[in-house]
Amino acid sequence: MSLDLFKIVEIKYTQAGFVCVKKDDNCEIFKNKFSIHYVFYCDSLNKAKETIPKFLKYLGNDYLKTELITDLYWNFYAIFLIETKTPDSEFTKVKENVEKDFRICRKYVLSDENIESLPPSFIEIGSKPDISDSVWEQEWRQMVGATLYDEIMKTSKSHIGKVFEKYINDKTN
Repeated sequence: MSLDLFKIVEIKYTQAGFVCVKKDDNCEIFKNKFSIHYVFYCDSLNKAKETIPKFLKYLGNDYLKTELITDLYWNFYAIFLIETKTPDSEFTKVKENVEKDFRICRKYVLSDENIESLPPSFIEIGSKPDISDSVWEQEWRQMVGATLYDEIMKTSKSHIGKVFEKYINDKTN
């Protein structure tokens, strides 16, 4: 894996407001307030086919017990970066198989030529779309009621259970 590729990835994540919290020869873990990104490096497609299952096993083991996660992240990503001269049909097949697996986290397979799309799904806070009064928000507000909906939306994921307990207790008393 080229040092330039590591450097480019670090620069892109740092510019997007992420901090590198763990690093070794094959993986870097970047974190910001909203998400955690595992970036796995593979220096060839053959190596990727061999190591991606190992990376996924590592990710599964690390997912809920890591000290890096202080709250259960909704935005949990595994990015597999593969050095390849030209992505071909074999690369596309590997990419499709990995990305269609929705267990544990969102997965992206990128060639080193697609590094400009890192980090995936990044939205700058200043340009965050306004989702108030969206269709899904209206539907959820109607289903659970405005009071419970507002309480859910302002509560961190780690305390959401308490919101429901309070709601159930209030309804049964």
